[in-house]
Amino acid sequence: MTFPDIASGLPVAGMMLSLQTSSASGQAIVAVLFVGSILTWSFMIVKWRELGEAGRASQRFIDEYRRAAHDSCAFDTLSLCRRVGCRAVWMVWRPLAVKKAVQN
Repeated sequence: MTFPDIASGLPVAGMMLSLQTSSASGQAIVAVLFVGSILTWSFMIVKWRELGEAGRASQRFIDEYRRAAHDSCAFDTLSLCRRVGCRAVWMVWRPLAVKKAVQN
């Protein structure tokens, strides 16, 4: 048995013939699915572009970070500010925390 023998027993149906012979509700379902497919593909294309731009921005950031790593003054100053700020906050809140712990 060859393929033409098997295929000869199957009905031949094209897309246009199927749409022409289907009912109004069937045509409406196909139209809704077609519009949904177009919307879905457009969202995927938009997200693909956004992810590509995010990847390029990430690479630009990494490149800039590596270039700025040699300029340690900016990072040391920032680190120093963070440590001083944390120490100041701790000095203000520590007595309150100790006082609350003693009361409990």
